[in-house]
Amino acid sequence: MKQKKRLGISRFVIFAAAFIYLEIVFQFFMFQSPTWGMLYGALFGLPLAFLCALLTGLGPKWLNKILTTIILIFISVLFIAQMVYYDIFRTFLQVFSITKGAGAAVDFISVVINSLLKNWGKLLLLLLPLIAYFAWPFWGGHGDFSRDGWKVSLGLLVATLLFHGLALLVLLVPGTGTRTPYDQYHNKPAIQICIRNIGVLPTMRREAERMLLGSSGGGLTLSGNSKKENSSKQESSIEESSVEESRIEESSREESSIAESSMEESSVEEVFVPQPNVLEIDFDKLISEAPNDTVAVMHEYFQSQEPTYTNEYTGMFEGYNLIWVLAESFSSWIIDEELTPTLYKMANSGFVFNNFYTPYYAYSTIDGEFVTHTSLLPREDIWSFYHSADIEMPFGFGNMFAGLGYSARAYHNHDYDFYNREYSHPNIGYVWKGLGNGMYVTPGVFPASDQQMMELALPEFIDEEPFHAYFLTISGHTMWNFNGENAMCVKNEAQVQDLPYGTQLRAYIACQLEVEYAMTYLLEQLEAAGIADRTVIAFSADHYPYALSDWELSELKGSDVTVDFDLYENCFMIYCPGMEETVQIDKVGSSLDIAPTLANLFNLPFDSRLYMGTDLLSDSEATVIFSDHSFLTDKMQYNASTGEVKFFGEELSDSYVEEMIDKVEDKFTMSSAIIDTDYYSYLTEYLSWWDGETYGHLYDPATEDPIAEENTGGTE
Repeated sequence: MKQKKRLGISRFVIFAAAFIYLEIVFQFFMFQSPTWGMLYGALFGLPLAFLCALLTGLGPKWLNKILTTIILIFISVLFIAQMVYYDIFRTFLQVFSITKGAGAAVDFISVVINSLLKNWGKLLLLLLPLIAYFAWPFWGGHGDFSRDGWKVSLGLLVATLLFHGLALLVLLVPGTGTRTPYDQYHNKPAIQICIRNIGVLPTMRREAERMLLGSSGGGLTLSGNSKKENSSKQESSIEESSVEESRIEESSREESSIAESSMEESSVEEVFVPQPNVLEIDFDKLISEAPNDTVAVMHEYFQSQEPTYTNEYTGMFEGYNLIWVLAESFSSWIIDEELTPTLYKMANSGFVFNNFYTPYYAYSTIDGEFVTHTSLLPREDIWSFYHSADIEMPFGFGNMFAGLGYSARAYHNHDYDFYNREYSHPNIGYVWKGLGNGMYVTPGVFPASDQQMMELALPEFIDEEPFHAYFLTISGHTMWNFNGENAMCVKNEAQVQDLPYGTQLRAYIACQLEVEYAMTYLLEQLEAAGIADRTVIAFSADHYPYALSDWELSELKGSDVTVDFDLYENCFMIYCPGMEETVQIDKVGSSLDIAPTLANLFNLPFDSRLYMGTDLLSDSEATVIFSDHSFLTDKMQYNASTGEVKFFGEELSDSYVEEMIDKVEDKFTMSSAIIDTDYYSYLTEYLSWWDGETYGHLYDPATEDPIAEENTGGTE
């Protein structure tokens, strides 16, 4: 009997079909429309398929088959991981995240399982190439796993190089300007845009190459507009300064004239003259002495930036105490007059920012902290805060306050070394204490109680003024259910049982009640100590509650939430019981603006040109910048993923839009360059409080001294 002929298929066809299919289907699921990533993902998939065919043809048949299976499984899991990660965090998985354990998506398996169940249909389609590969032999087919000869191997190598070169040439088709696929491939873009424009596998390959080569990609390249501005502004800086001084002097003369004319009726009031919020930095000298072109360009850039000016609130809290709270996964939409009376009072008194946003960046809480404390934008391929531990950070709030004679402490009720904070936080001037080095919250409870952290920490500094204390909370962490995975949800379940929401939303509110109790306790203790009127509480979130679904967030807000912008609406509270009037701020603002706003209020030594954010109490326009380089101002919003522009009021010119896009790109570039070059170290001679050594250190419980060797000006 004649045996039925089996259908054969080459390894190249197996790989090429799988890679192209996965790229196209993934792009469709993520973006629901044709993208450049479909084209370039397929084009770059071909040389990768040739390369995989080459590698799986070098050994014996059994080994080649095993390697082929492993590669297909790995690639399929990679696409699934990207989809799940995006579903949870609203951003894509970085190669750096994989090397560090893939972040919280892996740390908390229940969240991952929930996402897998929710997206099972899409995930099944992404598994289709793998299913077909295993099912092919049962359909009468077989793969060619035999060892290739040197001629076939050489041919596959040549094909790899030729098709890779072809894909690089096709990158030129849409042009080489900013935000083109060419730019995203060759430079360091936002990962959301990069995946949309060149595909998943090319993006992650480029990420891996940059990590291995130690390059952030592209070097220090400013936009065309900024280059022109740098040269022209530098040439005309004296002239512009004279014009500004003339404007101020003229305004001063007018106000003085009015005051003089009324001297007979009333006493003369001191005339307020706004001054630029800058330090006396000789940028011309720095430029001439710059060690390389990169640092010289940075000096030119910061010299050219328009500073913010002092205002009626400058120094309002000079000499006051500051307690700074960054709340885990907090959303202002939970604030309720009856359920959270303390937060309600804080949110509606003092300084009230009515259009505030908390953008989410690549690395969750640690990026939220970095942006809030430094007013710099984080890089996507590293933990920016951790890497900042290797450079001088004179503008860290612990360092600035300690330089003014304050004590500066920071507390966390979770592992003190999570995200390597044992290096980053002492470097910005804090005596850093967390679980494992002196923060003795109840062992075995996760998440720990924010109120308990406050109870343990306050006695260490409340009787010693002036003080600055920073608290990073944990009670609001994800795994919002009443099954025992979140101890604070279980603890406060009774308080939310009658709320008209589903289980996860009620559990989320339950654990956030712990920060309400912490704030209540804090205010009570400040009142009891008689220092409430001279203590400022700054309160914001690290990021939005990403584990809630879109419909749950809409239910919490009480109206539909758009994923691109509304998702990040939140609050920033500056509350001081001693304030007699409430100040309403309607301009848009974000976490990036917190540091300069507080620095102005406390009259700290800072230079507004060195911040990427803006003092929200000044008359300067603020820009809310998102991780994918989208942005929002009072005049417009720009969606970088789609290119869509929306104006609030009159339509602005294309040149203005392009100028704003370039401005945002340059802020990312310069933020990264500050870390890469240790930029602040070049400014030391102009920083009166700074000698290059942090005031902070890691708390050592062995000393049994809560302020051991504190603020001595040295490092430990």
